[in-house]
Amino acid sequence: LFGGELNARRHWWTDPVNSLDLIAGFRYLNLQEELEITEQSTGLAGAGALAGVSRALTDSFKTRNNFYGLQIGAIYTYASGPWNVELRAKLAAGMNRKYASINGSISPLAGGAPPDMAGGLLALSSNIGEQRKDSFSFLPEVGINVGYDINSRLRVYGGYTVMYVSNVVRP
Repeated sequence: LFGGELNARRHWWTDPVNSLDLIAGFRYLNLQEELEITEQSTGLAGAGALAGVSRALTDSFKTRNNFYGLQIGAIYTYASGPWNVELRAKLAAGMNRKYASINGSISPLAGGAPPDMAGGLLALSSNIGEQRKDSFSFLPEVGINVGYDINSRLRVYGGYTVMYVSNVVRP
């Protein structure tokens, strides 16, 4: 997961310890995931023609989501002495380009001939391949940072951010 944003920030309101800024801009987010499943099996003595036959099944699911959108938001800051708390809320809306790649295979390990079908355990001939789809998505984000000003040019802070992306493809 990685991304970036480019925003314009406009100071809206302030008093001695509080301030509120509004932001608007562009947001990009990339989410890539991969899942691989491997299974090995050997037919037991009572399995008839499959007795002693060993096979390996492999399934591979790869997904990528590229979100491009416009966003708006607000940043509230409370400052008291060297301490400050910053609350952020943003909402982006735009296009999510979704990619999915599904592959599967069955390989003989010992005894028996290779199977005459493509696919593995979950990756079957009906869903193997690459797919691409674009969909409208939302990306809300909220966060909090607590900071301490060591001097006028250096601030240390820690925080937490939560975001959600609608309409993503997952493995």
